[in-house]
Amino acid sequence: MNQLRFLTLTLLLAGLAGCARQEALPIPPTQGFTPTILSTPSRSTTPTETPTRQPILTQTPSPVPTTSTADLPPEIILRYQPLEIAPALPTAVTPPGTLIIFGYGGNPSYFVNFAQDSSKEIPRNITCISTSPDGRWLAYCQGSKPFARDWLIVESADGQEKKKLPIDKDWFFSHPDWLDNKQLVFNLWKDKSKPSSSILPVEVVNPFTGERQELASDYPDLLPSNAGPGGSTMYFVTHTVAYQPSLDLVVYPKILLDRAFVVLWDRKANQEVASVEVRRFGQGSTPLWSPDEEQFIIAFVPENGLQTADSSEVAEEWFSVSREGKVQQLTHFGDYFSYVEIGRAKWSPDGRYLAFFLTTKPTECGEGENLAVMDMKTWQVTNYCVPGVMGIGGPPPIWSPDSKYVSFNSSASRNHFVVLVAIEQGWAAKIAGDLYPEGWLETP
Repeated sequence: MNQLRFLTLTLLLAGLAGCARQEALPIPPTQGFTPTILSTPSRSTTPTETPTRQPILTQTPSPVPTTSTADLPPEIILRYQPLEIAPALPTAVTPPGTLIIFGYGGNPSYFVNFAQDSSKEIPRNITCISTSPDGRWLAYCQGSKPFARDWLIVESADGQEKKKLPIDKDWFFSHPDWLDNKQLVFNLWKDKSKPSSSILPVEVVNPFTGERQELASDYPDLLPSNAGPGGSTMYFVTHTVAYQPSLDLVVYPKILLDRAFVVLWDRKANQEVASVEVRRFGQGSTPLWSPDEEQFIIAFVPENGLQTADSSEVAEEWFSVSREGKVQQLTHFGDYFSYVEIGRAKWSPDGRYLAFFLTTKPTECGEGENLAVMDMKTWQVTNYCVPGVMGIGGPPPIWSPDSKYVSFNSSASRNHFVVLVAIEQGWAAKIAGDLYPEGWLETP
């Protein structure tokens, strides 16, 4: 019990230390450690009337504010399921694995193991942590001194080092992006005399075999962007092209004089598979390939979508494009809302759900972005009215390896903390202070 109280106090102090907000998220400081992953017992229950554990963060959240509107859209367009945020997890609930939460601005970071109600601080010689989509692998940078990046290390979920690679001086990244469960992808900034907003090639790295493949971003009518979505110099926030993990297909923005398109390109046949006209790229526009690689989804303002002359009113929609080129519009928010912005998103590991941040006017939730989840079997979208904090171009929500929980930094009642949302059971709880989920490892 004394150990748990010490860990609780540690996280509370970390949360209070990070209350000063910043407009843009800096590259995190160097920090890290080789984690000890603990096993999780199999327990489950309906949490609606169970007492909660001793909270990690002692502030009690206020109910999520709502704004009534005269006319709600039909549930087929958007379903509201407002959740109040409990001060701690229900006692009978044990999420799987280990959640990695980062403290930016020099604040401590932690591995949180739910089975043990415990956390362990990450030493500060590791940065840029990320986990593979299935939660089996952890990638991070390790430096010989603070703020240095010397090595890229990949470990298994049980903390065993599998590969150690020197970091290429030309990799232009804040953290490793997993293309799938075996490959990482980096932008390459070879010519430092050219701005980073120029069209950068990418390098795909298999850290397990050491294989590296450079891919030139030289597709038809692909032009540089000096002002990408979310304040990025990339069209797709952190990249300008998005490769299918097999590398047979690529998604890129085709830019003409007064028109823009999202294009699916067949690299083997060297030809266009599909093209969708875009009126405006969304703030969180990133092509996301499904886990089975059969389709990608992307959010943008369609060519015939709502947008006023001064661009103050827009309605972004979700689209899917199959690998064969079939295009489908998944949402029709613009039929009912005067303003819609879709933020960063992430597929659940099993491919069943898509979690993203959604801002609409009018709304039944509080103003600003809130967590929404789309069931990819039915295209039903549920808004849980749990507010995000990072802005529409910020980091995406983090899924648990079993696809049952979503975690992110929330800002309910102007307090900043890590929240956990149970998608199927329908509850939300605080689990830590002002930190940022970066990845989730499975239970070995």
